[in-house]
Amino acid sequence: MTDLLDDSVTSLDGTRIGYRRLGAGPGLIVLHGSMCSGASHRELARSLAERFTVWLPDRRGHGLGGRAHDSGGYRPGPTLPQETEDLQALLAATGARHVFAVSSGALVALHTALVAPDLLDQVVLFEPPLLPDAAQARQLAERCARELDGGDLRGAMVTAWRASEMGPAVIRALPRPLLTWMVGQGLAAQERKGSGDHTPMRVLAGVVPRDLAVAAETAGDAGRFAPVAARVLLLGGSRSPGYLRAALDALEQVLPHARRVEIPGVGHECPLDTDLRGRPELVAREVRSFLDAVHDDVDRR
Repeated sequence: MTDLLDDSVTSLDGTRIGYRRLGAGPGLIVLHGSMCSGASHRELARSLAERFTVWLPDRRGHGLGGRAHDSGGYRPGPTLPQETEDLQALLAATGARHVFAVSSGALVALHTALVAPDLLDQVVLFEPPLLPDAAQARQLAERCARELDGGDLRGAMVTAWRASEMGPAVIRALPRPLLTWMVGQGLAAQERKGSGDHTPMRVLAGVVPRDLAVAAETAGDAGRFAPVAARVLLLGGSRSPGYLRAALDALEQVLPHARRVEIPGVGHECPLDTDLRGRPELVAREVRSFLDAVHDDVDRR
């Protein structure tokens, strides 16, 4: 297996989208979610690189992803088209025909499969937060943007954390001032010891409103995705929040070429590296099984 190699592509609006590449074989892009970067999925990428050439991009504003135009934060206006153009640029430049995508990244991949069907053959979606209420999601994105604009980074992180229902419920239920203090302690601790290969939390928190905007712009009737022609694996964990399982339920009903797999005993963090509390080997096994089955089916034809 080759070592990680850094490179980039240029998206339609001129934004540089950086990525890491490893492995050999059919091309597979791994697209991360919110409060993450490509470096958050290195163990998953290394496992998949035994069979695939894996492209590990940082979405715009998340590290290697550039910050041209408004890519460093959220401002009123459509965010999803930018993110879709970024993925299209990656697909066109790399020749990859497969995508594994997590959370808000999975919404980007799903929308790309809808608007650019000629670029994608197989897509694995890990818990896309396809929400029923666009207005509520939009209000949340705007609240986080206001908090960041006012210099309240910790408050914006608490707002997003509670809304996404991540982490133990008993922690999320703590009084907001205490949660805000805890987030501040976490930020300070990372700054003391450094973030290593990972993008610092302060940078990632600054683009959370973009991820929330993507959720707002895809919210509503899942039926809009019925024309997606790609083969899709809908992947999730049995311990993830109910709204994420409901999103997979809705997509399972409308996508014409979809399979559904639930990984027992894990939550939304499952695709992350083990030092981030993930179980990437479980995800890699399902991705390999799905893509290998598709290739075997094509070969039999």
